[in-house]
Amino acid sequence: MTCSPYCSVWFYSVWFYSVWFYSVWFYGLWFYGVWFYSVWFYSVWFYSVWFYGLWFYGVWFYSVWFYGVWFYSVWFYSVWFYGVWFYGVWFYGVWFYGVWFYGVWFYGVWFYGVWFYGVWFYGVWFYGVWFYGVWFYGVWFYGVWFYGVWFYSVWFYACVLATPQVHDGSVTVLAINRDDRGAYTCRAHSDQGEVLHTTRLLVQGLCQ
Repeated sequence: MTCSPYCSVWFYSVWFYSVWFYSVWFYGLWFYGVWFYSVWFYSVWFYSVWFYGLWFYGVWFYSVWFYGVWFYSVWFYSVWFYGVWFYGVWFYGVWFYGVWFYGVWFYGVWFYGVWFYGVWFYGVWFYGVWFYGVWFYGVWFYGVWFYGVWFYSVWFYACVLATPQVHDGSVTVLAINRDDRGAYTCRAHSDQGEVLHTTRLLVQGLCQ
């Protein structure tokens, strides 16, 4: 089959290059197929704008990573939960100051241990009031020592009961040595306790 020049010009110029090449091939296959859908849509739009912009940074990064991993894991549990809530409110507020400080240390160690039992009970009450006041000075000092040992033993028995007494008789000194030197007093009493006569005697050391 032969083609006239008109056919050649029309076929190659109008139809082939204009209709087929530029319309079907260039704009249809190449531009819309290769360039638009391959390069622009999938590369620029899909991967750049949609994938990395909307999906990656919007859905994945900010939703999953930022709010899921960073916010709830790092910030919420690390900074807020363990920092503010656990250590701030719970540890220092409830546990430290509530249970440990006021419960164990203040009321357990300090109040009942140091202050109550140490300072007040054993210091003020036990040793101050009870031990030194009631027991030591009351029972022991005045009861046992003063009235028991000193008064009855030293004063009463030594000075009163151990003093020689004569009823309706006389006192005769048989011998005196150096150890007997000193002042002596002899009082004569009536049965009613009246002093009738007092005699004082001074014994000096004998010369050898």
